[in-house]
Amino acid sequence: MAFRKGDYVRFIQAPNTRQGSLVSDPDDKGKFLFQLDPRIDDNFPISGVFEDEIELCEKPTDAEIETINAAIRHG
Repeated sequence: MAFRKGDYVRFIQAPNTRQGSLVSDPDDKGKFLFQLDPRIDDNFPISGVFEDEIELCEKPTDAEIETINAAIRHG
């Protein structure tokens, strides 16, 4: 799959809490910069991610984000 800047994705290993946007096209090593959805209450920095670590997903509704935030708080 070819990802690109602006795609909304989630981490395969943490699909319920790590959702956000790719903020760069891939670098020469195939790494993208990922930014957590700002509605998610977590201090997750912009980070590098490879194509095999993510999958495309629909942007969650505000209600779905509330559920994600509740799961993070009650961890």
